[in-house]
Amino acid sequence: MRTIEFLILHCTAGSQAWTARELQAFFMRPVVEGGRGWSRGGYHWLVEADGRAVRLYSDALVTNGTHPYAGLGIKVSNSNTVHICYTGGVGALMQPVDNRTVAQRTGLAKLVRDYVAAYPNLRVLGHNQVREKACPAYWVPDFCREIGIAGRRVWTGNPFRFPVPVAVPHTPDAAL
Repeated sequence: MRTIEFLILHCTAGSQAWTARELQAFFMRPVVEGGRGWSRGGYHWLVEADGRAVRLYSDALVTNGTHPYAGLGIKVSNSNTVHICYTGGVGALMQPVDNRTVAQRTGLAKLVRDYVAAYPNLRVLGHNQVREKACPAYWVPDFCREIGIAGRRVWTGNPFRFPVPVAVPHTPDAAL
């Protein structure tokens, strides 16, 4: 059994209408056909626009969610990480935007809380904290604080000095 130390949150950087099946097909499709050409997808979970969390892989399997990162006191790799993704994360012009639906925010909150409860030493962070990219198009430490997770359970490092993106206005949901 592998040791899970990190939970990284991602976005698909694509349509919110994507389903888990379409995302998996994209990962497996050969590069010459517009896919990634991977033998295994990038995420353990996908939260679709309606908030439904779809398990893509068991936590026991290593997925392709990120490149290794070591710095600021952490060592992140796919071998010690579970990856959770939501559909969306880009606007009409493919610019990064936090367009999570209320249902997605609720679904993500439940998954994050479940993992924090299940893994006592787990730390939560966003992909943009360990790679120079916009994914997941929001600042994960702020989201964790909103859902009641703080302190040592959330990694707040920002080695790439990523600007915290502006969120699309949403209706606050007491269920978060």
